[in-house]
Amino acid sequence: MRSLTVFAFAAAALLAACGRNESAPAANGQPAAAAGQKNVVTGMVIADKPSALAAGASMTVRLLDVTRTDGDTIVVAEQTYPIPAIPAEFTLPYDPAKVSSIRTFALEATVMDQGVARYVSQGRVGVLTQGKPKNATILLAEAMVAPAPKDPVAEFNKAFTEFEAQLGALKRVTGSRIEGEQAAYAWDGFADATGVRLVRETMNNAEGVTVSTSRYAFDEAGKPWLIERETGGTKSRLGWDATGTVLVRERNGAPADIAQDEIDRLVRSAESAKAAAAAKL
Repeated sequence: MRSLTVFAFAAAALLAACGRNESAPAANGQPAAAAGQKNVVTGMVIADKPSALAAGASMTVRLLDVTRTDGDTIVVAEQTYPIPAIPAEFTLPYDPAKVSSIRTFALEATVMDQGVARYVSQGRVGVLTQGKPKNATILLAEAMVAPAPKDPVAEFNKAFTEFEAQLGALKRVTGSRIEGEQAAYAWDGFADATGVRLVRETMNNAEGVTVSTSRYAFDEAGKPWLIERETGGTKSRLGWDATGTVLVRERNGAPADIAQDEIDRLVRSAESAKAAAAAKL
């Protein structure tokens, strides 16, 4: 069915081309080659369906010497044309001194749209020698576009959000402690089969006013994964990737330069909280 559709589309495009005046413009805006003109290859590029392109899109057509099957092809001629859409016509001049009847030649095309290859030839089309014509239709296929690289911070946040959604399935422990006469801590912790995964901690002063709230999360190996601490209207946030590298350094939701000595203090607090929770498992 696909081959019939493509054949029908190609036939319709070629029929339309035959109905136009011979001076109709080619893809590069220049008059198409007149019948019988030498040293040019003409033709049309088509796809499975017509496609409009962004402003500035271009098509590059290459005439290749493909005689050697065990080596690199040789570019005999190449030209780039601005095109607004597919299908599009082309006229490609070539140097006859580079074309020998005993060699094999073929065409290929690439369409660039918004800086990336959007279409490429499905295969090379033989022309000029070995009984091949000087006019050809090149069938294009959508190019494989590499996926955009993932944002590591966004992936980190996504993974932690998914982890939080499963807290209800983890074992929960609670505790409290008093340090001196000025600080009282209350906390709860969550653990799975690998150990403590999250501790939430609140510190109040002697008047019962909340001074800070903290969250300490750990990966399956027990290493720091996320630390959040909010105090004095400022929320600091740290996150580590799987290699133990600090990936996230934020204050109040914006990237910030958090000094290493502060990071070390927060890690020590996290390890202390984890130990207290582990003692209650």
